[in-house]
Amino acid sequence: MLMIIQLILGLGLLVFLHELGHFLFARLFGMRVEKFVIFMDIFDFKLFKFTKGETEYSIGWLPIGGYVKIAGMVDESMDKEQLKEEPKPDEFRSFAAWKRIIVLLGGVIVNLIVGLVIFTCVIYFGEKEYVPASAMTEGMYVYEEGEAFGLETGDRITHVNGDEVVRIQDSYNKNIFAETALTVDRNGETVDIVIPPTYKNRDILLYAAANYEAVVDSVLPSSAAEKGGLLAGDKITAINNYEVEAFGDVKNILFNITDADTLDLEVMRNGQLNSLTCFTDSTRALGFMVVPPVKATEPYGFGSSIAYGYKESIDMLNVNIAGLAALFTGKIEFTKSVTGPIGIAKIYGSDFEAMRFWRITALISLILAITNLIPIPALDGGQIVIIIAETIIGRELSYRVKMIVQIVGIVLVLGLMLFTVVNDIINF
Repeated sequence: MLMIIQLILGLGLLVFLHELGHFLFARLFGMRVEKFVIFMDIFDFKLFKFTKGETEYSIGWLPIGGYVKIAGMVDESMDKEQLKEEPKPDEFRSFAAWKRIIVLLGGVIVNLIVGLVIFTCVIYFGEKEYVPASAMTEGMYVYEEGEAFGLETGDRITHVNGDEVVRIQDSYNKNIFAETALTVDRNGETVDIVIPPTYKNRDILLYAAANYEAVVDSVLPSSAAEKGGLLAGDKITAINNYEVEAFGDVKNILFNITDADTLDLEVMRNGQLNSLTCFTDSTRALGFMVVPPVKATEPYGFGSSIAYGYKESIDMLNVNIAGLAALFTGKIEFTKSVTGPIGIAKIYGSDFEAMRFWRITALISLILAITNLIPIPALDGGQIVIIIAETIIGRELSYRVKMIVQIVGIVLVLGLMLFTVVNDIINF
């Protein structure tokens, strides 16, 4: 239930702000706005509505999408009567092409700003501080896949795609659809390494900030680790006879063990070697925490929060644009890369954690900005293409053509939404 509530709250907020962008720019230019609808009011059924001035504000019953009905514009309302008449001065089609395009871009602009603002606030109020890369003197733990590209355990990553690594999290390139250029410090020597696109989220199998002893900090209640007798302060030295020299070895061993119901651990406790047995399932989740031996942290200032919020927004935009390109070129599977409301609800999770909620909401805001620019007639990008086409041919398309195009667009969007819901159910 909490997943659904978070989904409705997150999407409701973003839909409201997106449509508010259209509304504000339309009113700025003097266009008449007839309706402001949050969520879809299919069959004209509304949960709530009121009228102020010339605009009706309402909430629809279907918690997906929304729209702003601007006089003289073909939109989700499918009102074709106005288009049969001569355009009035306050109608959408009476304004210059550049003003109409800005109105259509209003929602996208707001979504981009919202994503930036949320990421900035999460960093400033939520994270508050970061671990500087200079504090991780032991370097990265490198997995087999990373070794294949020339990385070695102990490498300190100093630059990613030419950008200096200031924070530990800057060591990772989020864009798995593009080539990554790493500069590493290896025992005082500078080494350049290029990692090709992976098209799979396997960064953790390349390298991780896990090159430190596997000393248990805490054990989760009722976990496999607690039932097996693991205690805080234990130093794990072996799992199923595989030697553990660093915490990265623990992750590596657990990832590669696929056919064992039990895990035999050797731990050093108070100077003595102890043997433990933990019963696990297919997830290999033991349920203990290991804290990196890093004491030095740096606080985020307001200015650096904005800078890193901007960086995170740009990174997320680049990832999603590259992901769309990979999707349409067949480099990643459509069914495994597209998610709908059920999938988004799962991402929000069954419990509420404020920073996670806002991070996901910020990401969705940026995704909405990108998807709305796709040139499908029912989306903002499709409407912009029509305006550009009319500008090129020097005349307005007939209302019949516009209605057909809009219907085709709506069918495509609804078809895609239906597909994502079915796909979510199959992959649930």
